Amino acid sequence: MTRKTFKDEIFTLSDRLYPMAKRMLHSEEDTRDAIQEVMIKLWRKRDQLQDHPNRTGYVFLTARNHCRDVLRRKRLQVVEDPHESDYGASPGHEDYALRELVGVIENLLREHPERDREILLMRDLDGMEYREIASVTGLKVEHIRVIISRTRSFVQQHLKKNYNYE
Repeated sequence: MTRKTFKDEIFTLSDRLYPMAKRMLHSEEDTRDAIQEVMIKLWRKRDQLQDHPNRTGYVFLTARNHCRDVLRRKRLQVVEDPHESDYGASPGHEDYALRELVGVIENLLREHPERDREILLMRDLDGMEYREIASVTGLKVEHIRVIISRTRSFVQQHLKKNYNYE
């Protein structure tokens, strides 16, 4: 794989890797470092990547595994702060209500298996396509659609029942 091909096909994916890495690592600095290290790993494996049938999936899988390795090395527990928000809105009633809703949803998602939670986050937060998620997780696209549908349905039912959200 040439330098130009790598830059055009692999390096351009770094913008799409950022949300996933940020969600996993919770630190701007760690996220940037992780993406840089992933790109270095991929550059070293560029000859293998050239013939890979699903390069995008391979890149996302490499990034996810690298982030998990970083977390293991630091021995951190991934505990998300329900009041942490990337929405950037000014403090106020609406912002507080949104943060509270995000916190409730995050707590609900913690009740589900990690795999199901990650699949939903890959789809809804990271904007990954079903086939990309399938290549990362090793599941079939149909199974991923079912998992996402069930998880969304669970959250929706819980919110309607306990908080009267429509």
